[in-house]
Amino acid sequence: MFRFRSAKAENGVVIDEIDGMTPEQVRLLAERGVVFGTTYKAGGKTLGGNIIAASLKDAEAIAAKRGLGEEIFGQLA
Repeated sequence: MFRFRSAKAENGVVIDEIDGMTPEQVRLLAERGVVFGTTYKAGGKTLGGNIIAASLKDAEAIAAKRGLGEEIFGQLA
């Protein structure tokens, strides 16, 4: 399971929506295909997060609203 160093970007936007969940909770969501991994650049580093969404299209819309230049790299399974 991925664990990211920060659940929030520097601007306070939550970037890891599964942060704080138990491994079992994450597994159940991933089995349903609703967790999407993201990457974005900040401070010269590539960072990552997760979005919980009903579809890839919804995940892309959430990423766009965050305004961090996030890219969806895949669905957690």
